[in-house]
Amino acid sequence: MKTPFGLIRAVVFVDPDLTDKWLRHTALEEKFQALGPSNDSPATRDSLLFESDTLAGTHERLGHVDGQVLWLLYNGLRPGDGAVKIQRAMQRRWVFADAVSDA
Repeated sequence: MKTPFGLIRAVVFVDPDLTDKWLRHTALEEKFQALGPSNDSPATRDSLLFESDTLAGTHERLGHVDGQVLWLLYNGLRPGDGAVKIQRAMQRRWVFADAVSDA
């Protein structure tokens, strides 16, 4: 079943010579957000999407939690899944922050 107005395919060109760390972070963050996760968050410091009132994001690679989110979106859920199915998928697969060392 096709979803109306769904993005089927895209090509993004990013200059590989981005010399500024903030530009590299922003380019990666925007590509990540295009895959589904769409909000900056102060919740998880190792996330590419981490941002607080006083600290903008600076990560240049996906954090552990980011990989978990992508897995959940693309392997654990289907379009239209509601809260109950999301909760079940998270309980089956999600590695919660308290189980992951910050070391």
